[in-house]
Order: sequence, then C-alpha cells, then structure tokens
Amino acid sequence: MIPALCALTLALAAGTVAHLDDADPMEAVRVRWQGKSYKGSELPEELGPGPPAAVEAWAAWTLERGYQLHLVPDGRLLLVSPKKNGKLKRQLALIAQTQELFDELVPEPEREEVVVAEEAGAEPEPAESDELPEDPEGGPVGWQPEGLEPVPFTYSYEWGAGTWPPDTETCVLFVVHDEEDYGSLVDALGEMQDYLKDWAKTGKQNTGFVHEHPLVAAYIENASGQEEWDPDNEVVHRTAQMLFVRRFSSQQPYWLAQGFSWHVEYAIRKAIYCFPYRDEFVFAVEHTAWGTELKNAFSDRKKDPLRLEEFAGWKRGKYDGRIAKISWGLVGHMTEHHPGELSRFAEALRLFALEDNRIEMGDGSWERDPDYVVSIENQGKLLSEHFGEEFLSEATKAFGK
Repeated sequence: MIPALCALTLALAAGTVAHLDDADPMEAVRVRWQGKSYKGSELPEELGPGPPAAVEAWAAWTLERGYQLHLVPDGRLLLVSPKKNGKLKRQLALIAQTQELFDELVPEPEREEVVVAEEAGAEPEPAESDELPEDPEGGPVGWQPEGLEPVPFTYSYEWGAGTWPPDTETCVLFVVHDEEDYGSLVDALGEMQDYLKDWAKTGKQNTGFVHEHPLVAAYIENASGQEEWDPDNEVVHRTAQMLFVRRFSSQQPYWLAQGFSWHVEYAIRKAIYCFPYRDEFVFAVEHTAWGTELKNAFSDRKKDPLRLEEFAGWKRGKYDGRIAKISWGLVGHMTEHHPGELSRFAEALRLFALEDNRIEMGDGSWERDPDYVVSIENQGKLLSEHFGEEFLSEATKAFGK
C-alpha cells in the first residue's frame, strides 16, 4: 500500500466496508492486467505508483458494490465496472482507440522535469468553510495545489499535500450499473474530498461526471428514462476528457476541454451523444448534424469572422448548443490545419494558469482562486501566438464551407 493515500482510503472505508472487519481491501481486491489477475497489493512494480494508488483509493468501494477492476496495458486508466459486464471487451477496445487518437492529436509536450512537493511550500487545502464552485458535471477542481518553484523531481501521492505531476496519475472510469450504485459513488467522493462535499449534495441529479482530484469519471449505464443515448460514446468522451485533464490540468478553458472531447467522440463514433449539463430533449438528427449546422451559421460571415467573445467565455454548468458546435469545429480546424500545435497551446494555457492564478496573501504565502479561468484577452494572445493572427478568420471560412 502507498502510505500517503491512507487518509483517502480510510475516509472511504469508514462508510463502506464495515462488513470487511479488519481485512485490508488491497489484499482482497483483484485487478486484471495483461490477461492476469493480481492482488491490489501485488501489482507489478513496472506499472509505477499511479495504478496502485488508484486501486487503493477505490478497493473498498469496489468490494462493497461487487465491481471488477481492469487496468489498461500502459496503466493510464483503470476501468471499474459491474462483474456481470457483457460489454467489457468492447469498452476496453474503445478506451484503447481513444488513447491512440489522443496521443496522435496531443502528444506529450516538452516539459522540464519539475514538480512541486510539500517541501516546496505547496498551498494548503482550503478550509471547509471556503466557498467552492458547484459543478455537478465535475469541472474545475475547487483548488489546484501546484506551485512554481523548481525542485528535484518527486511525487506526492496525497491529494491535499501536493499534486501529481502531469501525465502520471491513473484515470479511473466507472461504468455504473444503476442510480443506486451511482449515488453510493457520489457519496464516496464527497467523503474523500472536502471540496466535493457540496457537489455530492446535487451530483446525484446527473448521470455522469468528470473530476480532477481524484481523477475519476463515471456514467450510469442503465439510467431510467434515458433516451437518445449511447454508452459507447460515453466511454470515448469521458476517457478523452480525463486524458486531456491528466495531461494539461482542468485549468483549461471549458470550450477547449469539451471541444476536444467532442472531437475525439465524433472521430471515433461518427456522432455526438454526450451532452454535459444538457437537460432538454435531444433530437435524433442532432447527433450527426454538427457540421451542417456550423456551415449554416457561418456561410454568410466571410466579412464577419468569429470573435473570441462568442465562445471563449463559456463556463461550466450550462449547455450552449451554438458554442458547443463552435468549440468542436475549432478543435477540428486546429488538428487538421495545425497538427501538433494543439498540444503546445494547451500546455501554454496550463503554464499560464499556474502563474496567473496566484493570490498573494501578503505574508509570503499564496492561494488559488477556485473560480479562476484564463481571461478572454489572454486566451486570444495565446491563440494568436500558436495558430496565427488570422486563425479565427480562417476557421470562419472553413466553417462556412
């Protein structure tokens, strides 16, 4: 077991594993990897620290609810699903497809081997009384405990004492059987993290989410009354979003993170079925008509190019169909006409947010604003720097075609 995760594991275990008495969940849980079954406590060292940490955090819940754990070959994602899962092979194949396309579209950018740990003065977790953004779909973490001073490369496994370096934490995707199990999962997350306590009060009203700390996503496979929905699309979209957050943090503009996830979903599934925050009926034609709708909206705008204000200020919590299609179209234009640059752009946004989102307290310490987003003006500067001054005009013309 990884000692620094004990606080998380105990918090979860207190409410879910009374029937296990004093048994260690990591000794009881089994994880399938590369065709073999391992005890949670005996995962191969070659996997590194990410997979054991993810398994330890969720071992108790998995045993309590009767779920199974499958780790993808490279250890980037842990799939948690009901033991009677007839779609397991398909889900793992979709995850592999998503990972492959993700790496093609946004390869890992060049980075200095720098991570902030406890000894570098990482900020404390906000007190329970601090107001944090209510986000039933996941969204930006309430607080981002990353600092800036270079220190020797090191890991800090306990959320609250530091942070995981980019591209090291293992994503956890829950394919939840029904509303009862989903409610249990939401409650467990509320116990794990103080910043999720308020979210847990409303999180059960939705059928899915993505969070950065811990890096988890979930969707209900058998939600009552669910129409015009495809679980395969959920697997692709949620996986793409987690991988994007894992590599570039959740401090990305909402339009970019969602636009990327929709781009991957459409590229693999040839349709859009994942609509975070949307609560109105989705018509069948909407799943494949995004290109046509963009063309209709921009066919007569050659002299009136797309403006930053039309999309860059979009915030989590509300679905906007027009901005959604613009976001999807912009990411598509980036990947087609500026291959490789999207990764550098997202990394630049991550680093800018790290620098800009610091509130100096006057005593040498600093905190982060939980509601921080990169300003529209600065998004524009970085867009021009990475894609050129005429990027929005070029995209407008492409949309019109």
